Amino acid sequence: MIVWKISDSAKASFAVENVDEYVRIQSESAIRQFTAFYPYDSPDPNVVTLLKSGDVVNEAMRQEVDARLEVAGIDVVEARISHLAYSWVVAQQMLKRQQAGAVIAARSHIVQSAVGMVKSAIEEMEQG
Repeated sequence: MIVWKISDSAKASFAVENVDEYVRIQSESAIRQFTAFYPYDSPDPNVVTLLKSGDVVNEAMRQEVDARLEVAGIDVVEARISHLAYSWVVAQQMLKRQQAGAVIAARSHIVQSAVGMVKSAIEEMEQG
């Protein structure tokens, strides 16, 4: 979603043929750039993601779109991603990645438990 206003009507009239279409194309281009740059989600809380870091991503996108539209005398008041939908192919890959992460975490937990049991058994044998 882009909220914009024309700040220089001369630029808007002469720089682009169709202001609405220009805003749509530049906005869509910026959104594609940001959705490729920022991951959708991350287990690391310090990573900026589309899901958890809306304010940071929205402000960066507003600045990017504003820079693109400046040539046409347009100021961006607000920019934000209101809806993210992935194609079924991307969604499948994300699900596989998420499932693989869960399997790895479960295996790691099993190994840590086994190591703990072995340590405990060794300590008991050493004590008595």
